[in-house]
Amino acid sequence: MKIYAAANSIPVHQKISFSSNIEEITPDNIDEFLRQNQVDLLKSYEDSLIIKASAAQERAQLLHIKRTLNEKKIIGNNRETTYDSFDIVNRFRETKWLIARILDAQSIQATGLTGQILPEENYFKGIYRHSMDSFSKGVPNSGFINTINVPGLDFNEIGSFGGDNATKTFAEIFSSFKKSDSPFVEKSILAFSKISTNFFEHTNSHVKEILEMKSKKGTKWLERIPGVGVGLRLGRVGEQQQCIKYVYEDFNDYCSTFIHKGIHPITGVYVQKISQTEKNLEMLSPYLTNCDRVFVDKVISEMKKMATPLIDSYIKILSSVTSNGENIAQCYRVINNNGDISALMKLVRTFAAMS
Repeated sequence: MKIYAAANSIPVHQKISFSSNIEEITPDNIDEFLRQNQVDLLKSYEDSLIIKASAAQERAQLLHIKRTLNEKKIIGNNRETTYDSFDIVNRFRETKWLIARILDAQSIQATGLTGQILPEENYFKGIYRHSMDSFSKGVPNSGFINTINVPGLDFNEIGSFGGDNATKTFAEIFSSFKKSDSPFVEKSILAFSKISTNFFEHTNSHVKEILEMKSKKGTKWLERIPGVGVGLRLGRVGEQQQCIKYVYEDFNDYCSTFIHKGIHPITGVYVQKISQTEKNLEMLSPYLTNCDRVFVDKVISEMKKMATPLIDSYIKILSSVTSNGENIAQCYRVINNNGDISALMKLVRTFAAMS
């Protein structure tokens, strides 16, 4: 490159900046180009700042995308092992374990004397077997007819989502959740609590009566009398087993009517509505402005805030029901299996053969 005289002696036709278009410059004409054009240093400095800021913004966007992908990968890998235990949607998982325990309590298999050696007596059935209506009679909202609608997501409408519709969907979900769903769930839980109190107060009283049959005055020493004692013990054990059988059948009907077909599906759908709203937000997030996103996050937060005391109350009641149900199942098992049925049947057959 040639060295020219002072800049003031150069005939300048136009000033160029740092970001000027230089497609026309070639190695052969660069000397002539610089002779005819003067670089504006101030403008070039300003252009360099703009380019530097743009590059920094682009780099930040790339890093944000990378972090987001990494977070999704981590969440995906740990979805089944890590979760916020304080979140009401996750806390509802505890009911799955309680329901499993109730189902186990309902599946006790026990062989009793009634139906094999002793006939079934309707007298005991009239005392210890009850219809479920007797426990729900007079209890408001005991029908447990679900009225909660879980919001779906029409994928055909996602492309046109935005504008005034961006928050309208979530506002409608929140309105129905607050004005209809939550009051309905609260009334249903109160009904379930009242019915459960009626049932277990009545049933636990019956169980106590059945257990005390063995300790009636004079029973123990009479059962020790040879010959006569076998018949007395056989009758007593048979009565206990028949009575506890009816109590256990009542327990199974109670679980089926008021838990499996009653309150549990309602609370499950109630929590599912929150979960589905979160999924909808995830799908529609690219179409929301920052202001809209803040609004929807607040909607979901308020939904969880309303649901938390209700679901906590339900879990507490269900936990108590589970413990009471397991006690009834245990009594049913003990009275049947620990009544030494095989020994009694052997004695009865021996006694019959001797006579």
